[in-house]
Amino acid sequence: MKRAILIQIRKDKKIAKQEYDCFLRISRKARLILDKLNVCYDNLDIKKITKKYNYILIGGSPFSIEDDFSQKKKIKSLVLLAVNVKKPLLGVCFGFQMLVWSLGGKVVHDKINREFATKKVLLTKAGRKEKIFSKMPGSFYAQEAHEWRASKIPKNSVIIAVGKRVRVQGVKIAGTPVYGVQFHPELKKSDMKRRLRYYNFNKKDFGKIRESLDAEKTVYNFLVL
Repeated sequence: MKRAILIQIRKDKKIAKQEYDCFLRISRKARLILDKLNVCYDNLDIKKITKKYNYILIGGSPFSIEDDFSQKKKIKSLVLLAVNVKKPLLGVCFGFQMLVWSLGGKVVHDKINREFATKKVLLTKAGRKEKIFSKMPGSFYAQEAHEWRASKIPKNSVIIAVGKRVRVQGVKIAGTPVYGVQFHPELKKSDMKRRLRYYNFNKKDFGKIRESLDAEKTVYNFLVL
């Protein structure tokens, strides 16, 4: 049976568990084993991970790209190695920002255009050809929870999904099975509401929350590449 690993960057163990459970739900549909490694508590052995696992997921985080958190350089090295050996890797939200930053792109703080709501994501012409978006509509709703965004993508990347407020919602590293999405495809409507309540967000602090089942297919499609 194929194996995937979720790299987590979370000190809060309750939210780390929720994140893992959301990805686990989808991985079971893909019929593979999903392990987890939290860099706040566990050692990140890059070579071991790239050899042992068929797929690598890098999840979200309350950290920003400017923070000096545990094993940040190792995650960058993992991204670079995955690109070099063409190991399937998907960065989600902060994982997407780490991907962009690691490969020479730019991530900026943009509180004015922050997104804490369900937003519509549109596939680009290039995105509609990608297997990661196989059998998905040209536009779909997805959960968003960020106030940092990619302002410049790496030179060797292609934009595969866009949004109205925050343009770059997904990239692929050309010639590799390495992807990143700014949105949270692992979160359903109920997951998003639970997370916002946990962080004590007031209703005025976030927009309308809708169901987002189409977005979930992004993770499933990645795990069956």
